[in-house]
Order: sequence, then C-alpha cells, then structure tokens
Amino acid sequence: MGVYLVFGPISPRRDYYGRLLAYIYLQNGTDFTEELVRLGYARVYIEGKFEKKEAYLEEQERAMGKGLGLWVCMPGQATKSIIILTVVYDAPGDDSTNLNGEYVVLKNIGKTPVNLKGWKIEDSDGNAYTFPDILLEPGGKIKLYSGGGMNNSTDLYWGSEVPVWDNDGDTVYLYNEKGNLVDSYSWG
Repeated sequence: MGVYLVFGPISPRRDYYGRLLAYIYLQNGTDFTEELVRLGYARVYIEGKFEKKEAYLEEQERAMGKGLGLWVCMPGQATKSIIILTVVYDAPGDDSTNLNGEYVVLKNIGKTPVNLKGWKIEDSDGNAYTFPDILLEPGGKIKLYSGGGMNNSTDLYWGSEVPVWDNDGDTVYLYNEKGNLVDSYSWG
C-alpha cells in the first residue's frame, strides 16, 4: 500500500528544527497521522498553526480518556478524573504582551463532578496558581489563562504580569487539594 504527502495551506514546509511538516495519507485516502493519534500511538504537538489541529486534539482527547496506546502508561490513569488536556505555552506574537495567549486546559474525564477548590498548578520554577471554589462537571473543560480577566465557569485567570510558561521547555504540575500530584505535562 502506498502513501503520499500533502502540505498544509497554513503551515510552513519545515519546522524550527528543519523537520518536514506534511500530512501523510494512505493510498485509500486515510489520514495516517489522525489514525495514529486516534489509537493513542502519537501525541499532538501544538506548536505553530496547522489546519487539522482541532481535529487531532479531539482524537487525542478521546484516546487519553480511554487510556489507549501511550496514554495507558499515564500514572493513575485508571483512577484519575482530572487531566491536563493541553498547554498553549507560546502565545501568538510577543508573550509578554499577550499573556492570555498562553493557557492550560484541564478536563474532567471521570464520571463525577470534581470541586477544584484548593487544587494547584505549578511550573518547574515554582510559580503556582491555586484554584478557587469551582466545580468541573464530567466531560467539562476549564482554561486557566496566564493573564488577567473575570473568572467564570469555563475560564480562569492567573493574574500574572509576566508569561508563566517557558517556550523552550517547561513542565506543568497539577496537584489536588491534598497536595498529591494528579497529572503533569512537559515539552521542550
């Protein structure tokens, strides 16, 4: 069975490291990358812009929720209900003037609501945010933006005056109200 490459209309042909950026299709028209993500054999890297980003992230979310492929190895996968779904750490433009362009997305993959009051997010430098009294319903998502704004049921604001996440590499740690590590997300 043959394969062919299709270059995306909004992404460059090569990334920062010189790697070729293209969609891989099987001869029958199947998007091979989407299949890998759907089965949990690949992780979506969110750097840059590409037209299939949202579709790939949705497939990754399903694979994570089911504990497929590489997601079966996540610590506590069987009992974990709150996960770090993704981190957008490189805001469009100048990070220091677009603080809400970087954010963390949490998702409740469990079957019961979870109150995040007292939960904490930290980075590798020790910068920390403590969650207010907010309920995350099953299947629900919440975004934590680095900058300022008005909190609501789906959007929270750290209130930082400087970018929180290091573009060249960092780790986000999520702790429950007892201080136990629930999840982490790294890049770089």
